Amino acid sequence: MSMTALPTSTVFEQLQAGIDAVAALDPDAVSWAEQENAVRALELAARRLDGVRLRTLEAFARSGGWDDGAHLSAAGWVRDELGATRGDAGRDLALARALREWPAVAAALASGRVSTRAAGVLCSALTRLPEQDEDSIAMLVAAAQVCDPLTLARELAARVAAAAPDHARDTAEQVHHRRALHHATTLDDMGRLDAWLEPELAELFADALDAEAVRDRAADDDRTPAQRRHDAFGRLVRRAVGAPDAPRRHGAPVQLLVLASVDAVQGVPGAAAARTAGGRVLSQGALDRLSCASPLARCLLAGSLPLDLGRRVRTATEAQYRALVARDRGCAVRGCGRPASWCTPHHVIPWQHGGPTDLTNLVHSKAHPRAAASQDLSVASATARAARRSARQAGTGAEPAAWRAVGLRAAGAHLTCSSNKTRSG
Repeated sequence: MSMTALPTSTVFEQLQAGIDAVAALDPDAVSWAEQENAVRALELAARRLDGVRLRTLEAFARSGGWDDGAHLSAAGWVRDELGATRGDAGRDLALARALREWPAVAAALASGRVSTRAAGVLCSALTRLPEQDEDSIAMLVAAAQVCDPLTLARELAARVAAAAPDHARDTAEQVHHRRALHHATTLDDMGRLDAWLEPELAELFADALDAEAVRDRAADDDRTPAQRRHDAFGRLVRRAVGAPDAPRRHGAPVQLLVLASVDAVQGVPGAAAARTAGGRVLSQGALDRLSCASPLARCLLAGSLPLDLGRRVRTATEAQYRALVARDRGCAVRGCGRPASWCTPHHVIPWQHGGPTDLTNLVHSKAHPRAAASQDLSVASATARAARRSARQAGTGAEPAAWRAVGLRAAGAHLTCSSNKTRSG
C-alpha cells in the first residue's frame, strides 16, 4: 500500500502502533536465534524508514516548507525543530539531494539492501567519477551490499584516483586541510586529546600504539584495552622526548618539572603536596610512579643550586630556569597568566645596563616588547613589579635593592603582554 492510499495521519498512526507492538516485546524472553532475527528485521526496517525520511526531507526542503520566517535555511529548520547538530543536518540534506540525483542508490536504501552510510559513500563516489552507465552503478550497489562502509569508501577512493585524478587530488587537499589536534585540561587536571589525523599518520599511529600495547601486556593484566592504549601512548611520548634528536626547551631536554619539598619526596605526612610546573597537584603515588617512569626533573624547594652567576654569563642556566618556574609559576607580569612553558628568564636590570645573571635579578615572563627607545626600562619596570610580588607571595620578605632602584628609575612605565618572541635578557 502506498503512502497516498490512506490519509497521512492514518498511515503514521499505524506506523506508531506497529512500533509500540515491537517495543512491547521482551528480547530476554526469546531464544538467541529469535533475537538475531529481530535485530535483522529491525535493521531492515530502520534502513527503509531512513530512505523514506530522506526522500520526504528532500521534498520538504525543495518546496520551501521550512521558510516560515523564523529560519534562514532548511538546515536551520532541521537543527531547531528536530534537535540535530549542524553537521548532522548538513549531511542529511546533502545525502537527501544526492539520492534524488542517483535513483538506483535511493532504491537500494528504500528496499533496505544498503545502509544509510553506504548510500552516502556511493553518492559521494558517483559524483566524482566520470559518467557511469546503469550496469556500473548496479555493480557498485551490489558491492555496497557486501562491504562495510569503510572498505567500500577505500575501494571507491582507489577507483576515483584512477578514473578522476583531479577529483582525487582535490579530495586529498581537503583531507590535508582538515588535520588538527587539540589538547585540553579538565577540572580534575586530566588531559583530553581531540585529533583529526591524516590517513597515513593515523595508520602509523595505530600500528605503533598496538605494537607498544601488545609488548607491555602480561598474563595477569587487568587493565582495560583503553587503559593499555593510554599507557602505551605515554611510553611512546616518553621515548620520543628522550631521543637524541628530541626538541629542547631553554637548552634542556623536555622534562616534567616537579616542584617538591624534601618532606614531600620522602612521603612525610602533612608535607605540602608536590606540583608540576603547570600547577597540577601530585599525590605521593603519582610522585613515586613518575620518579621511575618519566623524564623527570625535580626542583627541591629547600635545596641549594648555583643560582647566582653574576656577570660571568648572560643566559640563565637550567637550574635558574627551574628555580624561576618554582618561584613565579608562569609569567610574573600582572594580568598575563601565561604558563611557565611559554616564558623565558628576563633580567630585571638589563644585562647591557650592568645587571647580573643572578636569581634576584631574574624574572620569568613572556616577551613584552615596547618601542626600542624605552623597551629595556619598560621590561625592567614591569618585571621589577612582578618580581616584588613573587617575593611577597613566596614569603621571602626581602626586596633586592636592584628592584627598588629600577622601579623608581622607570616609574609610570606600563606594559601589556604580547605573543611576539624576543631574546631573553
